[in-house]
Amino acid sequence: MKARAYLFAALLLSIASQLSSQIINEYAFPALPLKHTSAEIISGSETFVVQGMNFDQWFNPSFDMGGGMYIPFFLRWDGNHTSMPILLPDTGTEQIYAFDSQIDLFKFSSLLMRDSIICEMWSTVRSHRSDVPPLYLSMPEHNYAFASQSTFTKVSRDSGCLNPSIAVDKKNTVHVVGEQVSPVMNSPAQKLFSKYSSEIKYRMMDHQGNGYQSFETVGKGFYPEIKIRNDVPYILWFAGDSSTSPVFYMRVKNGSALGQPPLINYPVKQLNYIWGYSQLASQKPLVESLSWEVDTSKNVHAVWLSKIGETNLTVIHSSAGKEIFVDTSKKIITAGVKTRFMPNGEVRIVCISSDGMLHYFVSTYGNVITEKKSVDVKSSNAVLDDYIVDRRGNEHALVQNVNGLSGLYVIKYIGTDSAKTILLSKEYVAGRSSFVDSTNTVWVTGSRDSTHVLLSFNLDAVERLADFVFPLRVGNEWHYLVYPEPPMGWPDADVQKVSCDTTMPNGKTYFKIISKFMPPRFYRKDGLQVFQYQPNDSTERIRFDFAKGIGDTIYHDPAHSRLTITINSINPTSPLNPESRVFQFFGTVPSGWNDDITKVTDSIGITYMSAVGPTWELVGAKVDGRTYGTLLSVDEKHFKTPATFSLSQNYPNPFNPSTTFEYQLPVSTMVSLKIYDVLGREVAALVNEEKSAGAFKAVWNAKNFSSGIYFARMTVKNFSDIKKMILMK
Repeated sequence: MKARAYLFAALLLSIASQLSSQIINEYAFPALPLKHTSAEIISGSETFVVQGMNFDQWFNPSFDMGGGMYIPFFLRWDGNHTSMPILLPDTGTEQIYAFDSQIDLFKFSSLLMRDSIICEMWSTVRSHRSDVPPLYLSMPEHNYAFASQSTFTKVSRDSGCLNPSIAVDKKNTVHVVGEQVSPVMNSPAQKLFSKYSSEIKYRMMDHQGNGYQSFETVGKGFYPEIKIRNDVPYILWFAGDSSTSPVFYMRVKNGSALGQPPLINYPVKQLNYIWGYSQLASQKPLVESLSWEVDTSKNVHAVWLSKIGETNLTVIHSSAGKEIFVDTSKKIITAGVKTRFMPNGEVRIVCISSDGMLHYFVSTYGNVITEKKSVDVKSSNAVLDDYIVDRRGNEHALVQNVNGLSGLYVIKYIGTDSAKTILLSKEYVAGRSSFVDSTNTVWVTGSRDSTHVLLSFNLDAVERLADFVFPLRVGNEWHYLVYPEPPMGWPDADVQKVSCDTTMPNGKTYFKIISKFMPPRFYRKDGLQVFQYQPNDSTERIRFDFAKGIGDTIYHDPAHSRLTITINSINPTSPLNPESRVFQFFGTVPSGWNDDITKVTDSIGITYMSAVGPTWELVGAKVDGRTYGTLLSVDEKHFKTPATFSLSQNYPNPFNPSTTFEYQLPVSTMVSLKIYDVLGREVAALVNEEKSAGAFKAVWNAKNFSSGIYFARMTVKNFSDIKKMILMK
């Protein structure tokens, strides 16, 4: 009976965390030095790269001070995994002292050339803010670098330049545009300014920076952007004499004769001072969600949101020989818009309004904006991640949070009567840009909990997806009361934990489950099917299938007719989570048990199991950082071997002069634990040797070091973690 109870309990955690290619694929980012990451997709014609910012921030309220560090990076995709990070040869920092702060502001312009060379131009300017306006800037500069393989080569650095933009033509000539700043020095001694004017400068070069032409002045203004259409450069900017101008003009100039009259000359009203801080000095955009394009007839079209007073969706069309057509008739409350510019000059616009409707608008020259289609997403907190056009020209929307439920959704065929909403996953939050490859697979950056990942899903394969997630992941745990059969005294407590993942002799990776009562068990998930590995014969058998319906058979052994598992009910809600469905499985599993009843709850795990023998009832769980129900206090002796690699925050922190680190190793391995200063220089090595599995401590005595911020980095096998600390003498 006891052996049978062990085997029953082993099935309580039989679902792996990573979704397979049948739904959505997850590819981990490589180890990065700092804690947080933001990233987006940069698309080329046939491939893409990931551009991101790796950063960390800290604040000590006791001393009213804080800071941060920022490292720009790129990742390539080789078809199987992401590359090691390609770090941009520039970093930024942030410092906070009470009401004063200084931070490096970046503006990036990236392009991916046909031969997969990454070209990058960026500007940096340091912002100085206090509780009393104005906000000051230091002298900016912009830089250019390119990466043909795994490292960037910096080519140029231009002082006094802001907000660069680059584009490439068919001859691989790189076209560059940016602002040349002329500041009005408020603090000449510190070379700080809050007011300035800018000239828009333009030049050309090859991707290695050779053949640099001298800058040509296009006009005066701010925030330039360049596009190449039919090998002709088109430049858009906001024209204005200074950063204190009450009105700016959006202008577009094109062709080799950059002195042509503007194609667009439209006033954009802008409040330049909010609580005394200049919008331009803060380096904030003058309008929201600006996008623009040139059609096949060389007409220019632009879309943006104006939020001065009521929110206006603004569309402008310029047509050769005609007046500029401006349409602000559509008033809508939305957080942003996505656009598609058609070759014939038609503009298609997608947005989600605050009342939970996804709108599909169409705008053409001379006609007011019309709504072609709307989809009720039934959620006031829905977010439009991206407007996707697949390789067949079909249009789809990637949306976060639908029907009041969190999750990542795709709304297929927007703008048609065939529009359908499909849940991709409840586990991910997606980025704001995507790439569609030749197989109609969508690639997008995303995050799961605090882990940043690259995601993909095939649009042709998601016509119909089951809405079910079993989020088994290393560190998750489930707390059960185990009732004996027949009832005898008080129930026992059982905690099941996911300790690690491991590759078994059949070449497949399984999650290892440890608990109070049983030897380790191994499980994996393929799509919506869950498999259990049998160590005795190195085989696996299916245990759950969440794509099936009531009455469907999950497993049947023709040689043993009694070995059958079926679904006998699917309930729409769960007591632990009203938003989740519950599958109830009934039948005999391959090891010979019979009359098993197992209940599995969406997004939580197994909540109940009964048989001829003990009954397990879930009373609490810790799943992906969220706690359900009541966690039990149980004997933890069976968890002597750590489940995962980990490095705990040092204590005390801040410290003087000594501090202690605790770290855990689930297996014997080589361990490195080193200390670095804010410039990334190694200053101490606490551990650099082979260690057995277990829990350890390391002490750093910093009596010979000066006060400041330091970082501890632990590296073992494929694991790396960094902790920041403050030495305060």
